[in-house]
Amino acid sequence: MPHLTSRWRSPEIQAQRWYAIEGESGPLPAKNAGPSATKNVAQAAQGRCTGRRVKTNNLMNDEETMVTFTRLSDPDPIIATTLNQWANDPLLIPLIRPNRNKEEFETPVSVTTETLRKRLEHNPIYLIYTDGQLVGEMDYQIDPGHLFKRKTGTAWIGIIIGEASARGKGIGTRAMRYLEEQIRMQGLKRIELGVFEFNKKAIQLYKRLGYREIGRIDDFTYWQGRMWQDIRMEKYLK
Repeated sequence: MPHLTSRWRSPEIQAQRWYAIEGESGPLPAKNAGPSATKNVAQAAQGRCTGRRVKTNNLMNDEETMVTFTRLSDPDPIIATTLNQWANDPLLIPLIRPNRNKEEFETPVSVTTETLRKRLEHNPIYLIYTDGQLVGEMDYQIDPGHLFKRKTGTAWIGIIIGEASARGKGIGTRAMRYLEEQIRMQGLKRIELGVFEFNKKAIQLYKRLGYREIGRIDDFTYWQGRMWQDIRMEKYLK
């Protein structure tokens, strides 16, 4: 999906992260946090977040997966650790943040409770759970300075499905629709996102959800020895 919401390096950069809806967009595996950690994450989220549950079909075995979206209000170390693992996963890094060169690409970033609290000063953050396991996150920012089209009342969105086990099941699509609903409830009418040009499956997904390309920024991010464009897309909410 939208590939960024905020980059991981600073509150300002985080506000621009390109969330690779990697998860929905293809078989790009991420490192799992482990069953004990994810169980603790679900327990830690209780009482501090509000959630909504939806069902999605498991395309592999036709079982139903319960998906819960919760708004983060008080980050704890367990949640921060999981998000930090995703932020430093070599297979997710090309999708979730722009990098100016090879050195920046290979430089670790740190996601902590403090950096999450700073993000919350600018963006609401929603956690994505499947059957009690934290599998992704998403957020939006209103009228940030890096918009391609400067139109008042725009939400810049970002989403990531960090756990490989949650990809390819329609969870990313469900999450996008939920996030759009939250934005609509705020009275906002327009959404903009950015996606790197090599993330073909994410681009296809956004188009299916009604997003259209409005421009490209050259030499935006480094990957595999070269620079790539950032594609900006928009959608008007009805």
